[in-house]
Amino acid sequence: MIVLAIGDVVGDPGMDVLYRCLRPLKKQVGADLTVVNGENATPMGRGIAPSQAEEIFDAGADVITLGNHTFANRQICDYLDEQPNILRPLNYPARQPGRGYTVVECRGRQVCVCNLQGRVDMNYIPSDPFAAADWLLENVKADLYLVDFHGEATSEKQAMGWHLNGRAAAVWGTHTHVPTADVRVLPGGTGYITDLGMTGGVESVIGVRWEQSVRMFRGELTERFKPSDRDCRVQGAVFERQACIPVDFPRRICYTEPITKGRFCLMKMTFRWYGSQSDPIPLKYVKQIPGMSGLMGLLDKPAGVVWEEDEIKALVDEVHAAGLELEVIESVNVHEDIKMGLPTRDQYIENYIITIRNLAKYGVKVIIYNFMPVFDWLRTDLARVIPEDGSNSLYFDEKDLGEMGPMEIVRRTAEDSKGFTLPGWEPERLALLETTLKQYEGMTPDRLRENFKYFLDAVIPVCEEVGVRMACHPDDPAWPIFGLPRIAHSQEDYDKIIRLHDSPANTVCLCTGSLGSNPDNDVPAIIRHFGEMNRIGAMHVRNVKFLGHHHFREAAHLSSTGDLDMFAIMEAIYDTCPDTYIRPDHGRMIWDETGRPGYGLYDRALGATYLNGLWEALCRMKGDK
Repeated sequence: MIVLAIGDVVGDPGMDVLYRCLRPLKKQVGADLTVVNGENATPMGRGIAPSQAEEIFDAGADVITLGNHTFANRQICDYLDEQPNILRPLNYPARQPGRGYTVVECRGRQVCVCNLQGRVDMNYIPSDPFAAADWLLENVKADLYLVDFHGEATSEKQAMGWHLNGRAAAVWGTHTHVPTADVRVLPGGTGYITDLGMTGGVESVIGVRWEQSVRMFRGELTERFKPSDRDCRVQGAVFERQACIPVDFPRRICYTEPITKGRFCLMKMTFRWYGSQSDPIPLKYVKQIPGMSGLMGLLDKPAGVVWEEDEIKALVDEVHAAGLELEVIESVNVHEDIKMGLPTRDQYIENYIITIRNLAKYGVKVIIYNFMPVFDWLRTDLARVIPEDGSNSLYFDEKDLGEMGPMEIVRRTAEDSKGFTLPGWEPERLALLETTLKQYEGMTPDRLRENFKYFLDAVIPVCEEVGVRMACHPDDPAWPIFGLPRIAHSQEDYDKIIRLHDSPANTVCLCTGSLGSNPDNDVPAIIRHFGEMNRIGAMHVRNVKFLGHHHFREAAHLSSTGDLDMFAIMEAIYDTCPDTYIRPDHGRMIWDETGRPGYGLYDRALGATYLNGLWEALCRMKGDK
């Protein structure tokens, strides 16, 4: 029997790398039973919530052990009583929720997994762990005993190893987050290691950004600790018969992100949907698209208002009833007062924070938004006929824009929208266009970026708390228009945005068509850059055809119909962010379909199928199944 034990999962970076790596790691070592310590799994690395426990089980864990932060998140209490395979320390008071051991069947044998906590230098002092271990061996019948000893002191952990020598099959330590070099088989046949290490960013101080730790030790830290997302690894040990093997790539046998990206990782194909009251495409049609897992949904709400819980619940319930997921929400629009830095921005930011909390309650994990002044995406023709096949698509020519001016483009867009509200072109948003444009006079990119930082500094800590990632959509097209500054249309721009508030919750919605509208942007390279940083929250994948300087049209997703290399794009996703959310974007109108420009059913369904085909080819080429 092969047992895989995984060290403490720390924050969102740890959860991400665990989900990407655990199943291929299990396959490589041939694990029959996998035990993961999850006591630091919340976004900020303290405690665990039911949602994180479910994700760890979904990633491939058979048993989850905890430790001194077991009850840091009180939501876990009922879950501990309901789920037999998540363990808090056995030597906690019996009246506390949960249990300290479980017995599972593995390869025809009864295996008891136990969680104990040490008492030396711990902030909570439980009862004698040695006595608790003796009680377990005397009263719980099993063929094998496995013990996760969660403790601070090396000496106490080693003492437990010797105490159980010859009686337990394996004893491993957790809690200190630094893998020890003493992995061995004790004389009685017990596999032992003092500490497994951790799962998360190892370029850190025990999982925390090293810069913050340095400031703390110098007495200068004035902010909350944040988990590191640098050099993410899975650390642990494999126990097999009379052998113990440490896990920590590249120094030992294996696993870190660059090797495992894409393997057993589920890219989630999604579809933008505007709601049953606004979208002519019924959910049953979306469900019938092969490989479709869920939606990127929205509520038709003006910028600045609170998205109420009952509205969110109704939308989520409707989507779930159709057999689809709703983990990504789009178009939670940022009010112009926030972008302009007006005194009224604080109230709008507070409303945004309430909306984030409300969305998180109903399972939303990613919120897509943009920080474009006044105009969202902009086209000069919403139905330009494509000569090659007679279909029509969205089209942009900056020469036409100069002739029309802001007011005319708004009027033309409203006329060409076929009665549908277009994202970013909501009437109430543009009703005071002339006034708003005047207010932006004198706005510079640096000032806009300062206002962006003010917004992120307010909302990102809330996202970290509730487990939501903000994903900023690029400017579309990828350059300034009408003299308005734009600050999100290149790799350099996004590097600056990431640095405004450096957090795993501050991510990119990488739209290939928006960035790709500027041929100077190397889209696959940009995906790899931010994918390797674990800063892609979601992706819109589409193709564009260049027709001249600042002149392009939307194309079918097939590479040969446009100028973007869709295979290279999908390969970059596969290699660096394989578990991201993807949706086909801005389809043509084909087969006489009528509907919201850019958002018909047929061409987007074809696009999803084409992208899934590329994905399957990549899996087969790279040896995955």
